[in-house]
Amino acid sequence: MPSFIIVDWGTTNFRASLIDENNQTVDSLSSNDGMMRFEKNEFHSFLLKQIEPWLIKNKTLKVFMSGMVGSLNGWLETKYLHCDTNLDELSQNLVQIPNIEEEIYIVPGVKTLKNGLVDLMRGEEIQIFGALQHLKVNDAVLILPGTHSKWAQVQNENIIDFKTNMTGEVFNTLSTNTILAKSIESKEINQNAFNQGLELSGKKGGLLNQVFQARAQAKNIGEDKVYSFLSGILIGHEVKEMSKLFEANKVIIVGNSTLNSLYEEALKIYGIDSEIVDAKIATNNAMIYIYKQQKVTNG
Repeated sequence: MPSFIIVDWGTTNFRASLIDENNQTVDSLSSNDGMMRFEKNEFHSFLLKQIEPWLIKNKTLKVFMSGMVGSLNGWLETKYLHCDTNLDELSQNLVQIPNIEEEIYIVPGVKTLKNGLVDLMRGEEIQIFGALQHLKVNDAVLILPGTHSKWAQVQNENIIDFKTNMTGEVFNTLSTNTILAKSIESKEINQNAFNQGLELSGKKGGLLNQVFQARAQAKNIGEDKVYSFLSGILIGHEVKEMSKLFEANKVIIVGNSTLNSLYEEALKIYGIDSEIVDAKIATNNAMIYIYKQQKVTNG
């Protein structure tokens, strides 16, 4: 029998899973209907439409959500918990959506204030703890690739610090809205061109000059490979700088298969070992834990 529903609702994507009493995924769905597509009064109806087939058999199923759905521009803004924080503290600070018939909760985000800098995450904290559970480790440096790539350090099952890199968003902007776009004929990843970009990222000259090389050397690289070359430069710089900052010689990569493999290759270039956990598995692990904790607390 179904027990509860997990929703990972980010800026650009919506994912939901139906979990049974054995903590197994009975059914799942996903779409590009990220929270940016909705006004505040539209979230509820959209969610119900998506999960309606699951609620027909049991209208009392609880829903646990994470991600940007809990941001200022999301359905209901939740607070940030400050580092150091752990999964139990997230479980104890769930926010319930008011004035609706269904029992729906949002997990709070996490915030860090170190060295005069502010950093924020919503949704990645769940994946971090879920990945640790999957690998049965308490201490790690993790990468969560994406539009806003996160690097996080965990000690004794507590997130103690993290940094956000706008790698994905900058890459998308450069490849679609700048002069570089005119040199891009294909958006299929070519591994050799990607590796060329990675190798260039390790040389002197700086990121901005190296980005221009995607334009200046387009004919030599091949305009069907510029996209991959540019990706290698940007991911390479991220890995170079963040691995120094976190003094990492091994990291856990938590994301989707395509990005995971690109970051794995970048880490190899810089001599860093890695282990991969699928983001969906990580999210489900942590949300199942939260459901169990909430069930113990509230019955």
